[in-house]
Amino acid sequence: MFGKKKKPKPRRTSRRSKPADPAKAARQKKKMQLILGLVAGSLAVLGLAVGLAFLRNRALGQKVPPITHVVLENQPEWMDDTTATEICRTVSELAAENPSDLNLPAKAAARLAQNIWVKRVLPAGVVNNYDGTLSIRCEFRKPIAAVSTGGVLVRVDAQALVLPGRLLPSSVAVDKYKSILGVTSEPPEAGQVWDSPDLLAAVELLRLIQDRPFSREITAINVSNYNGRQDVSKPHIVMLTDQRTVLNWGRAIGGEGRIEVDYHKKLQHLEGLFIENGSLNKLLYVDLTGREPRGKLRNNQPLEPQ
Repeated sequence: MFGKKKKPKPRRTSRRSKPADPAKAARQKKKMQLILGLVAGSLAVLGLAVGLAFLRNRALGQKVPPITHVVLENQPEWMDDTTATEICRTVSELAAENPSDLNLPAKAAARLAQNIWVKRVLPAGVVNNYDGTLSIRCEFRKPIAAVSTGGVLVRVDAQALVLPGRLLPSSVAVDKYKSILGVTSEPPEAGQVWDSPDLLAAVELLRLIQDRPFSREITAINVSNYNGRQDVSKPHIVMLTDQRTVLNWGRAIGGEGRIEVDYHKKLQHLEGLFIENGSLNKLLYVDLTGREPRGKLRNNQPLEPQ
């Protein structure tokens, strides 16, 4: 008749939550920051790639004037036009392969770096002017002398490295260089050091005098009697001026021993004579090997002691 009374459901009691672990929370936060950083970095790289692709496509869409002319912007005074043209031809041949190549400046710089005349390509040394010209700027190996050998002249730098090309004695470019005469060995290939004792002695002497005021009057060094190989009683090395004054230098630098004064004293002789006379060309000849220079003036008067 009457239904059974339902039993009341037991009341749920809420469980009390445990306090959060600070170390665990810090690790989770650090992990989340790392994930967000990776996402942001990926988006930045993607944006950069899209931007570069856009710029590249835009550049490719533009018409770049083909390179038709190469200009050597910093041709040194000592460099003859033939040599300058040869250096420019190095790049012109490369440009002829693909005149509109956007990477031509970088390729030209790499090609120039292989040229023996080029000591180094200067920063931003190859520039496309976008007017059909490519400008190049380099530091060059400067010839310190032209060596007479086999009827031609071979140029060498201050380290006795052989530079490209041969000059005939009748060439107008010969006047730009001091001459080295009497070298007995054959020159090596361009780009190699001419490792011959007589040549090295002449190059060392040229390095010693090249910044002296009297150097501009000296035009040649003769090493025919280097180390007394022809006549031990005669000077081993002789210098000549543009007016054919004979300067008996004597033994090679460092080889004077007790027979001659050292090269410091010889330099003092030259500088004193230059100052006293205003020019070495006032002299007919002079011997620099003793404590005092000995010789004659062009009027046949003997030199006065300094």
